[in-house]
Amino acid sequence: MKIIHITQFLGIGGLEKVLNMLIIEQMKAGHDVELIVYDHEQSWVSFFREQGIKVNTGFTKKNGFSFQLVRQLQDVTRTADIIHTHDLNPLIYIALSKILAKLCFRKHPVVIHTAHGMDHIIRRPLNKWYERLTGLLTNEIVGVSEKVCQTYKNELWVSSKKITQIDNGTSIPVLGTDTRSPDPQWLNKEFSTDPNKKTFVCVARVLPLKNQMLLLELAKRRNDLNVLIVGPSGDDNYWKKITSEKPSNLIMTGARSDISQILQSSDFFISASLHEGIPVAVLEAGSFGLPCFLSLIPGHLAIQEKSKSPVALFFKPDSIEDLLAQIINYEQNPLEINTNLKKTIYDHFSSHKMSQEYLRVYETHYA
Repeated sequence: MKIIHITQFLGIGGLEKVLNMLIIEQMKAGHDVELIVYDHEQSWVSFFREQGIKVNTGFTKKNGFSFQLVRQLQDVTRTADIIHTHDLNPLIYIALSKILAKLCFRKHPVVIHTAHGMDHIIRRPLNKWYERLTGLLTNEIVGVSEKVCQTYKNELWVSSKKITQIDNGTSIPVLGTDTRSPDPQWLNKEFSTDPNKKTFVCVARVLPLKNQMLLLELAKRRNDLNVLIVGPSGDDNYWKKITSEKPSNLIMTGARSDISQILQSSDFFISASLHEGIPVAVLEAGSFGLPCFLSLIPGHLAIQEKSKSPVALFFKPDSIEDLLAQIINYEQNPLEINTNLKKTIYDHFSSHKMSQEYLRVYETHYA
């Protein structure tokens, strides 16, 4: 099949990681795969190209609506079998392209859309109407969590027959192999952390939904720990508030391309998010064998539901007291949560399994 993925931008977020792994798996399976990126920010394009991914950056979108982009996408996707859009902005343009094709009595490729989250609806309620209208023009909508799927069904009025849940996946190191950093002091050298302190790492855009303020409080209450927040600002005011109050044991790295190295060099992973789908950052950390401390939200619990053994230590959302209690519990009685999590990811959340589920969706609509 000829598959064209479309996203507005690339970065370090979960969407881009899923997209990267999905395309690589599809290329391994012998499909002709191309990625279209049309945002003016192109810094991560080279990362994708270095892995042999064909990236089309022949046009960029300016601020506001671009009818020219509709025409350009229509021309470049005309020979595709599958057009796979990621999040709302590219779907709007492909939906308009499909309308134009129908008006001209031309066949249009199958349109599969993945919704990687619903933050855009919370931030801007008008996006509900865009989702409702464009949803009519998709062949299938994939939600990365049960909550995303329920939002489409109950709030966006999309027929349940058009909605499929596919959990995010990650690349999995071979079980039993040592995935720790060959240089245990690398983290201390790179970020000037105290080598005598254990390091908790969080990988996410810095914004209220990810609740890094709780990690600020953790660093203040436990100055015997290093707390590393890895990711760019998603809200400048929120970023400034954290940086203005942070103690010396809280390190804000900004955007990084060496996430795997950071994870392998850390001691624990932490996610204090208030909402997630199946979080790729947690899957990636777990695949490297890090014990994880996770907020008690559906996206995190979805991972636990796949295992009879505990895969992480869960704390009440936005509760520093419960988080501190869970850390103390682990320090006094370490559990095999990292081993359990790694096996659960291997069995249920591999990028190969994710790719196979998408392929079944493609084949349902493409004959």
